[in-house]
Amino acid sequence: MPAQKRFKTNYPGVYYVKGTAIGTGKPEKIYYVRYRKNGRPIEEKAGRQFQDDMTPSRAASLRTRRIEGEPSNRGKREATEAEKKAQEGKPTIDSLWKLYKETLTNDRSCVSDEGRYKKYLKEPFENKEPK
Repeated sequence: MPAQKRFKTNYPGVYYVKGTAIGTGKPEKIYYVRYRKNGRPIEEKAGRQFQDDMTPSRAASLRTRRIEGEPSNRGKREATEAEKKAQEGKPTIDSLWKLYKETLTNDRSCVSDEGRYKKYLKEPFENKEPK
C-alpha cells in the first residue's frame, strides 16, 4: 500500500489516493477497497480512474462481490499458478514425443519418424493426454 494520503469516498470501505496516469502523467485517482474476510482485514487495489475506468460506485460493487465470496486478486493469481503447475505435471503427446526423440539414434528411421510426427500427429494430438 502506498504511503500517500487516503481520501474517503461516499461508499464505506472505498477510498482513493492521488497518483499520476501511466501514459500521460496527468493526475489520476487510484481506488482501493478494504474489507474483512474470516476476521482478517484485506486491502486491495480496485483500479485506476482513467486506465481501468474505475469509479467509487464500481469499487464498492467490487468490494461487495469480494465480501460475498469472489476470490481476490491474489486468490486469482494463486489459482492460475496452481493450474499451470498441474498442467506441467501431466504428460502430453508432444512431451512424450520429445522424450522419445532424445532416445533415438541418428539414422534414416529417425528422420522418417520425425517427419511423420510433424505431418500427421503434431497438430491434432499435440496437447492431448494419453489415457
